[in-house]
Amino acid sequence: GKSATNSIVMTNSLLSCQTPFRENKDEVNVAIGLRGSIQSSSLVMNAFDSPAAPNGTTIVHANITLCTPGTFQPQNGEGQCLRCPIGFICPLFGLSKPILCPAGAICERLGLVVPSSPCTSGHFCKEGTKISSHIAHSTTETWILEEESGIL
Repeated sequence: GKSATNSIVMTNSLLSCQTPFRENKDEVNVAIGLRGSIQSSSLVMNAFDSPAAPNGTTIVHANITLCTPGTFQPQNGEGQCLRCPIGFICPLFGLSKPILCPAGAICERLGLVVPSSPCTSGHFCKEGTKISSHIAHSTTETWILEEESGIL
């Protein structure tokens, strides 16, 4: 028989719903439809497969969790979120990539939810400003690419 369950919209690309448990069944049929919409989508899931955790989440023992503010996860199926890099902010749950520090602000610490400070008085800070030192306003590019996240 068919049974309907409510779902929770976690992000614009992640929906959480409970599937009914049926003893001695390997598969569960899932149909997703929006109220007032004529479109619907359905799929068959193997009950023994672990779900794939989308970007912006982590998965531990088949439990998917959104990355918390101050962190992000650019890859799917990972077990932990990464701290937001210097020069960026991560203000929301479930980010798959950090947001460049806004112009007029400085983001000089790891794991920021908001910029660490406004730009130094008398100077203008471009997007992504990482440090308040006057030397940082030079044109020399000495930052290193972080391999895991792909962020400078």
